Amino acid sequence: MAVGSIPLVGLALTYIFIGGLDWMFLKLIRGQKAEVGDAFAGFNLAFGPLALFSLVAQLLVFLGIILCILPGIYPQHLLDVFHAFDHSG
Repeated sequence: MAVGSIPLVGLALTYIFIGGLDWMFLKLIRGQKAEVGDAFAGFNLAFGPLALFSLVAQLLVFLGIILCILPGIYPQHLLDVFHAFDHSG
């Protein structure tokens, strides 16, 4: 069974894997030798912080979607802009 078929697990592992890729690219930028195993360093070096970040990021995205913050702000901004150009009253 692929990890992608389990959405929450897939999202959590994605952030951890991206952390490993960032570590690998950082080693390359510093001129150090990078290996394929460095791409999975997020599972060893910083699993806890990356997993916590993943959880917080997913909760914030979920909360933003539930509250529909942006769809509420954008129409209000348009009304404010149009009201500023309204010279009828």
